[in-house]
Amino acid sequence: MLYLSGEKNVSAHCLHARDEDPSFRYFNPSVVVINDRIFASLRMTNLERSDLTGKTYLLRPHTELRNELVIGEFDADFGCLRQFNIDCRDRKTGMAYNRYGFEDSRILASPQGVIEAVACLPCPKHKIRPDNEMTFAPDFSLKMGRIEFGPDFEIARFTTYESPFQRRKEKNWSAFYHEGKLCVVYQWNPLIIMTLEPNGTTRFIKWFHPSPQLKDLRGGSPESRQKTAIFSSSIDDTS
Repeated sequence: MLYLSGEKNVSAHCLHARDEDPSFRYFNPSVVVINDRIFASLRMTNLERSDLTGKTYLLRPHTELRNELVIGEFDADFGCLRQFNIDCRDRKTGMAYNRYGFEDSRILASPQGVIEAVACLPCPKHKIRPDNEMTFAPDFSLKMGRIEFGPDFEIARFTTYESPFQRRKEKNWSAFYHEGKLCVVYQWNPLIIMTLEPNGTTRFIKWFHPSPQLKDLRGGSPESRQKTAIFSSSIDDTS
């Protein structure tokens, strides 16, 4: 993890989870600071790295995808003080919120100081081409979910969000709070910002014109580079 300070200093830190399971890989940390306390979410998955760059991960043949969500509290040097392995099941029914766990969670703090996360709900229906690139089966889909944690990092509330464009792949929504509302950067070019409503719906609040300065940014929907004809005149497109 790279830390960029306001004083233009850059430092690199390694985040180490306790009780590491060798059958899992830990990566994709997301960090939030609350009252000088540092928390990070880590993705645990049984995907295998398939190249030297670490950019491609594959599932072993005849293996079911598994993802676990870990939240750690860290000291000022990013040493792990406490680790919480999140129970991703509904406390009333005992059913998993998603069979394959949560993927690529992004944690943040609400105005009340409550830790939340926006995460992807993975589906393992992918195909591996001979060149080790992933393609997807016709019924493949990735949805997004909002996780609200209780005081002991139990899941107090979970909400699923469908794609606002009926896309099959949704991932990496960049969450933040604005004027007390949970918002996400849905995609970067054109820059689209929407709110995540508590009832599981979304509402667009800002839609900018495409910009050459944003063309190389990533971190929104994985289909953000594709042009879409689903534009709404009700969206504020002030640039």
